Amino acid sequence: LSSRAAAIAGKLAGVTSILMVVNNMAVDYKRVSRWPDYFFDYLIGCSVNLFITGSLAAASKLRTVLSLSNEKVIAIHNGIANRKSSASAEANRERLGVNEFSGVIFGVVALLIPRKGHQVLLDAILSLVKEKKLKDESFKFLIEGNGDLRKVLADFVKNNHLTHLVEFVGDESNIIDFIKEGVRATLVEADPDTVTKIKEYFSGYSIKVWPVAVWDESGVIKLSKAAASTFATQLQSSPAIVNDQYKVSEENTFEVPCHKFSEIDDTTIDLLSVDIEGGEWYVIKHLVSRPKVISIETHGKYYTNPFIKEIESWMWQENYVTWYKDMSDTIFIKKGLLEPDLSEIVSTRLALLKLNWKKFKRIFK
Repeated sequence: LSSRAAAIAGKLAGVTSILMVVNNMAVDYKRVSRWPDYFFDYLIGCSVNLFITGSLAAASKLRTVLSLSNEKVIAIHNGIANRKSSASAEANRERLGVNEFSGVIFGVVALLIPRKGHQVLLDAILSLVKEKKLKDESFKFLIEGNGDLRKVLADFVKNNHLTHLVEFVGDESNIIDFIKEGVRATLVEADPDTVTKIKEYFSGYSIKVWPVAVWDESGVIKLSKAAASTFATQLQSSPAIVNDQYKVSEENTFEVPCHKFSEIDDTTIDLLSVDIEGGEWYVIKHLVSRPKVISIETHGKYYTNPFIKEIESWMWQENYVTWYKDMSDTIFIKKGLLEPDLSEIVSTRLALLKLNWKKFKRIFK
């Protein structure tokens, strides 16, 4: 949003050459929620001298939606720099559960959102299966990432009996590199199946696993299993409930032991990462340590953490400031630890704009 406003402002200020990089696929105006954008998009088309996209398909779509001439849009393909892997191929295959698979593996790493085209891929796989052109033992598709379409895509795979071909492997932990570098870590996980996988994968590393849930009191608590968004059943709001319209049912509910976080915290935590689907406040409320960095899932699409006021109030009282914000998490740091640079400030403000824009457009759906 800010880049589009800058393009219009530049035109009004008399800037003679304005370039805009567009990495997404342009969306037409068939949906009512896009109608408010039409005039703004028209101004963008008039203000920008040259649009640059990451693919020919994106260039073609942009020309169509904004009615641009061929000369006004060019495609420059995106690339990435090679880097050394932090794990061997064998270790990665074992982690993904394909160490004994001898066929061809296709990997897709992206946010699970409409413009990434996961549904197109799944439709193609289903068509190949129906035409008997895809042998079970020859191919496997691994989809890594999370996003708004996680449940929709997973249900499609399950309902069309494609689970033997397609697997969702979530996304990478934001602390995994620290663990592999030998940093001591405490991991808290309530799901027994996940606990087993964690212990197997991190065998030999300096970790302690607490196989419990974190809550406002110790005892037993019910959890509702919602794929990668399992949450405490007592919560009235969670990402699964708000974004996926998840309905709690007895068949998807299970009991686990729970502890107050003060029983887990040994006072030595330097970095705290909390992502427990709406219950993050109960970690912060009973926190004994005062970490230098605290990462919390505070928002995402239409969802806002139900305890956001309590969390922000605690941070203010304990002398923490917001360092960075993306599309799901807020990173808090001790005041004076470091100052956010310009890119971090801009990224945080853009994230807030995008979230507020999504919530606004929901009114027209």
